[in-house]
Amino acid sequence: MTLYTIDTLIVHCLSCVDDETGEIPEAALIELENLEMDRVKKVSAIVAVIRNQQAVADMLEITIPRLKRMMAAPSNTVERLKSYIYSSMKLHGEKKIDCGPVGKPRIQANSQPSVKFTGDVDTLEKKWQRITVELNKSAVVDAFKKGEEIPEHVTVETGDHLRLG
Repeated sequence: MTLYTIDTLIVHCLSCVDDETGEIPEAALIELENLEMDRVKKVSAIVAVIRNQQAVADMLEITIPRLKRMMAAPSNTVERLKSYIYSSMKLHGEKKIDCGPVGKPRIQANSQPSVKFTGDVDTLEKKWQRITVELNKSAVVDAFKKGEEIPEHVTVETGDHLRLG
């Protein structure tokens, strides 16, 4: 049974109140007690899954940077060797070398030109600038905490979350 199903059945048992006495019938009380035990077992199993998945996530958080560091050496070797071949081909004015089944290195024009700018962006005309405007969330939260008015269309909500102890 899912936790949702158990919760639904508990609500149903609690709604089985005798109209005359105002009490919950004995059978419903027994069912309610069993459902509460099932609920605790289900929540316990879910907490175990959460802890297991958190352990996997923590392990990956440690492992991924290590794997990235391990990947850096062969990646750097690849880039260095490609640069080596590129320089040699440029030196000899070659566009392509047929290396048989291993591959055919060739020099190819980039599909997009690269753009570099070394000056001060403030000196550029507006049409050459990209300006990003976004909400200053820190300022909104500070104003909210101080009881000050916040801008229209902005809401600040304080939610809650589950903490496993």
